[in-house]
Amino acid sequence: MINSVNNKSNQLIQAIESVISNNTRPVPLHEPSIGKKEVESVSIAAQSGWVSYLSNDVDRFEAVLAEITGIPYVVAMNSGTAALHLALILAGVGPGDEVLMPSLTFVATANAVYHAGAIPHFIDIEQETLGISPDILEAHLLKIAKPNKKIPIINKLTGRRIAAIVPVHIFGHPPKMDELSEITNRYAIPMVEDSAEALGSYFNNKHAGSYGIISTLSFNGNKIVTTGGGGALMTHNRNLAELARHLSSTAKIPHPWKFDHDEVAFNYRMPGINAALGIPQLERVDLLLKQKRNLFQCYHKAFQDISWMKLFTEPRNAKSNFWLNAIILKNDGENIKERYKRNIDEENLSLRDAILEKSIAAGIHMRPAWTPMHKLPMFSHCQKSDLHITESLEKRIICLPSSPKLMEISNG
Repeated sequence: MINSVNNKSNQLIQAIESVISNNTRPVPLHEPSIGKKEVESVSIAAQSGWVSYLSNDVDRFEAVLAEITGIPYVVAMNSGTAALHLALILAGVGPGDEVLMPSLTFVATANAVYHAGAIPHFIDIEQETLGISPDILEAHLLKIAKPNKKIPIINKLTGRRIAAIVPVHIFGHPPKMDELSEITNRYAIPMVEDSAEALGSYFNNKHAGSYGIISTLSFNGNKIVTTGGGGALMTHNRNLAELARHLSSTAKIPHPWKFDHDEVAFNYRMPGINAALGIPQLERVDLLLKQKRNLFQCYHKAFQDISWMKLFTEPRNAKSNFWLNAIILKNDGENIKERYKRNIDEENLSLRDAILEKSIAAGIHMRPAWTPMHKLPMFSHCQKSDLHITESLEKRIICLPSSPKLMEISNG
């Protein structure tokens, strides 16, 4: 067993080295691509003195993002978490409600639900997309509620309203948005898309974030396009966008000198200096996405002779941005639920950790998936479907270095 783990770890590290050999160590998981234009843009913004959300750079950032995504109304925020928090509130989520979401996601998804006063309700995912499984969602809803197109449904086990669903585009890969939309429409459950990682991803030729009544993006330092820290709320509904703009800027009533506010609100707007950093990257996002796809193809070629794991690729009907490339350790064709019951995935967990230890020692930063939300102490009490696929994949996913800069250096 030990020799097998060592051999597999060495085989994978050597394959990764063949892709990133021209890069100096350590190799980050996802380094942003920041060049001279970004430095110049930030310098101009700083010298202008217009560094707050009132800057024209924020307006320009929103306009370019709307053009890229095809979603007409964009409100730039100071983080993806803030954008999701406000999106949930605008969707009608409130204290005591439940919000359906995957457990395998970044903690910000569950935190935003909690900050809206609601309670996460976890639904299992599928290996094909890493997103919420439509089949499992449908089966779970049949157990806890009845379809009703006119009024919000009530979880008969808790008596709480199911106020929204938050599909997450994990690592930039869209879930089956058409099937999820059909189910949630039938149950009158508003959809808020967490597309934080999915700038440049599409499902059925629609940009990620196009299916929900509201959606969000993140521009954190590790995203394809970064503003250092930042996010955006997107919608096809003009009234929702105007309300988002109002509530995210302390609900201040416009006036030349008075400071009057008409609601308890938030200070969530993106500063201008952050927008200035992001604009040049948005203007070359096609190149960044091409570099990401090229990196995936290099990994695919390097891993062709490795049979004990699979490089995750874009799901059917989807075009992915490949934000984070990931491998999934194979389960030898056995039924995942049976493996879960017999605890066989512990072998994959040992292999995963051995690979991560060797990669760090080699100066190559890799990471597992997130600890599922239902395993965190603050969310362990939440309602959930059976989560055997989530718990299996947690032990088998490894994320690889995925910066577009890796292709810049490799291509000279």
